[in-house]
Amino acid sequence: MYWNQKFSSSASFRTTETESPLTVRHLLDRAAAGQAGLSPLNLRWDDLVGMANVPVTPQTLYRSHWGTAAEVMSDGLRRSSDASGDDYYCGILTHTARLCGSYRGALSLTPSASTALRFQKRGHSFVTISTKHDARSYQPLGKIIHDHADRLMQEKKVLPATVLGALRNMSRYQENEYFYMGGNIPPHHISAAWSSDNNAGDPRLAGGGPELQITRL
Repeated sequence: MYWNQKFSSSASFRTTETESPLTVRHLLDRAAAGQAGLSPLNLRWDDLVGMANVPVTPQTLYRSHWGTAAEVMSDGLRRSSDASGDDYYCGILTHTARLCGSYRGALSLTPSASTALRFQKRGHSFVTISTKHDARSYQPLGKIIHDHADRLMQEKKVLPATVLGALRNMSRYQENEYFYMGGNIPPHHISAAWSSDNNAGDPRLAGGGPELQITRL
């Protein structure tokens, strides 16, 4: 995938074989300048580099996940897709470009309990994940975009518009989500889960219905 300095007003990306490869940095620079019909993006290349090089993986991550607390503690967190490698990277970018937290094929995790609680609803469990068992496999979104998006665009496995959409949502929500790169999240990574049939809010404020809190010893 390649780029030049002439973008159409509809933000299409016209290419030729003699132009420079299209990169995440080019997308960010052009969005920052409001070029190519793109609205300004409050994310710079240096910001992305910082998000890609988080020095320490958080010890605890959170997610609102479908299923009861007992099911989560027994089965772990299962994806609806068995995609791996580039297919999973593309799934993560598509997930983030659509709407954070919306796609079961890529399980987004957050270091913020309050963020996970925003997605809590009937039929879901509030899950606490310990990363100590396999910290290197929990990768931040910034690292995934920084390390893989350029190659995926050049190999035409993902569209520049999808990468830009992921960057835009990343900037909008001001969060560096995490993804587990080892497949389904194993049960022994789950340190606690909470579910309630009649309460869709904060488990710390739960009441009025059967509730279940399970903590792994």
